[in-house]
Amino acid sequence: MLKGIEEANRTLGRTEEDNVAGWQRAGSIRNCHMGEVPGAWVVENVATLPEFRRRGVVDRLLREILARARDGGAKVSKIGVFIGNDPAQRAYEKAGFAVTAEKRDPEFEAVYKSPGVRRLNRTL
Repeated sequence: MLKGIEEANRTLGRTEEDNVAGWQRAGSIRNCHMGEVPGAWVVENVATLPEFRRRGVVDRLLREILARARDGGAKVSKIGVFIGNDPAQRAYEKAGFAVTAEKRDPEFEAVYKSPGVRRLNRTL
């Protein structure tokens, strides 16, 4: 993830000072970062509009992105979920992901109204 952020900042012409300021603004997120999973295909965000929920859209999105991961040679995929977002966690578990780590932080909870983040991994 960090390498991706650094690459995005370079592409956008952001300076190192811009990068530092961004991390300071996102401090509570940084407090819940659990590190990298070597070689993992990262599923960053999955979302649907309310009127399309419970129609299998997330299932299809995950199947497609995981197929792309396998085709690209990835052996494992990871995704994060805010603790308490039970519908999202259930959808990820239905797609074969399992909780492998959890990190809680009081500052994160104050900002996001969630005690922290869970990481789920799936072998591909």
